[in-house]
Amino acid sequence: AGVDKYGNEILDGNIDPVTGEQIMDWGKPILPQVGRLGDKYCTWIHSFPTADHTVKMFQNDTLESLTKCPWYIPLLFWIPIIVACLSFYFTTQTVNPLLFIELALAGHIFWLLFEYSLHRFIFHMKTTGYIMNIVHFLIHGHHHITPLDADRAVFPPVPALIVGGPIWALLHKALGVRIAYPILLGFVTGYLVYDMTHFYIHFGDCDNSFLKNQKSRHIHHHYLQPNINFGISNPLFDVVFRTLAPKK
Repeated sequence: AGVDKYGNEILDGNIDPVTGEQIMDWGKPILPQVGRLGDKYCTWIHSFPTADHTVKMFQNDTLESLTKCPWYIPLLFWIPIIVACLSFYFTTQTVNPLLFIELALAGHIFWLLFEYSLHRFIFHMKTTGYIMNIVHFLIHGHHHITPLDADRAVFPPVPALIVGGPIWALLHKALGVRIAYPILLGFVTGYLVYDMTHFYIHFGDCDNSFLKNQKSRHIHHHYLQPNINFGISNPLFDVVFRTLAPKK
């Protein structure tokens, strides 16, 4: 696959090191091939297989379009919902401003823990079976082989609703509107910050020192050690659980 500036051979992650054969035929439907990779799958997605900045997951163009989401769609979808919920809350509840802020902050911290756990234990789970390889590739594996695919860098609203719906229902039932809504506000706002931060550190010019550090940590996660630096919007729980890459 060529050499780097020091003259070292750049290995092609799509070449099986044992057989020397191509692992993935990019001209054929990719999902069945991903499923058949078996225990080679987790190594393959982190070995930078040769591809363009995107992959075609489905032959059907309608299904393929459902896997893509421009960066601004989560904002257009969720901000009106947030505004509507806030309007409902402030017109139906007796509001204690300090309590509201404290609960919203707690919801944001809850999001940071959720974000960390989702990325570490679900997005980076080890899979070997046909179905689970495909499921993992759809939810996160594709991002590691095509990290510069701008149409798949944020979480689309439909899967976000599937994940977030049960959380909303549980908190609403357990805590009631007065307590649950501020927590959910902090949680959803945290999700939007996560999505926008993730897109920006992949495609933006990070002049801000915090974002620059987050970009550096995330690049380290993608290209050096995928088993650390799981916090995208904030490194808090990487620090807590000691999965933050040490400073050099």
